[in-house]
Amino acid sequence: MSSRSKTALPKAGLRTIAQRILASAKLTPEQRRFWQQPLRDLEKLLRRDYREALRTKVRRAEVEALIGTAQNFWPKLNRAKAPLPTKADYLTISRKLALNLSIRGCRQRDGMVLRGFYMRPTEDDARRPGLIYLNAAHHPTAVGATFCHEIGHHLALGILPPQQEGEVHYFFDAAYSSHLDDAPELAADILVSLFAYPRPAARKIFGKGTAAREDLGGDLQPILRYLKSGWDIDLEGSRQPRHHLIYLVGMVHYAKLRRALLEEYRI
Repeated sequence: MSSRSKTALPKAGLRTIAQRILASAKLTPEQRRFWQQPLRDLEKLLRRDYREALRTKVRRAEVEALIGTAQNFWPKLNRAKAPLPTKADYLTISRKLALNLSIRGCRQRDGMVLRGFYMRPTEDDARRPGLIYLNAAHHPTAVGATFCHEIGHHLALGILPPQQEGEVHYFFDAAYSSHLDDAPELAADILVSLFAYPRPAARKIFGKGTAAREDLGGDLQPILRYLKSGWDIDLEGSRQPRHHLIYLVGMVHYAKLRRALLEEYRI
């Protein structure tokens, strides 16, 4: 088999899963046009160099500081698989970090693209704490990932160099590629990838064989099995909600990011 054929396999496999999701969703022509955007985002992610993004945006020392700080309330982070955070966990951690928390569901088509947002505290008004919003209409695992992402934003304030940024960070699933060009967004995604794939699991899945390749390799099954057994996300089932296409793009993003952390920083 030629090297060209090998690199075509994962993309073909991902496209097959994506088209199956869209086919089972029974979309109108207008809806199908709307959901073509995640397919374009998927193609962008497959072309991106995640190791270069890490080298240019978030240093190893900053990743280690992020891990150390998060382990104050997630002791198993990057050491062993931790239970998926519950609503009680969200509230407890938010209180510890003096954050307000809003959890509401928004199931409209455009609303499902928004997973949540983080509003940082303002320096000129100490009475206004930071705020995290979670879209509870998503799968519980996706809501947990969003919470990790927004907590990552909050922790990164004290770890990354000062950034010229707005007060609010919106988490849109379609924006994964742009996260690689933005240090705070990348740091927030790093926390999610470490929570999802602690070091023992990352070494098993990405440390050797085809799944360690930059393009995720020809065999996606180790990742798909891990998500299904560990996080109750089944992207190959016969009946797929259309928003599972968003989760497929997220799967690619966090898998490539976790592999890059393992290879670039040995984390």
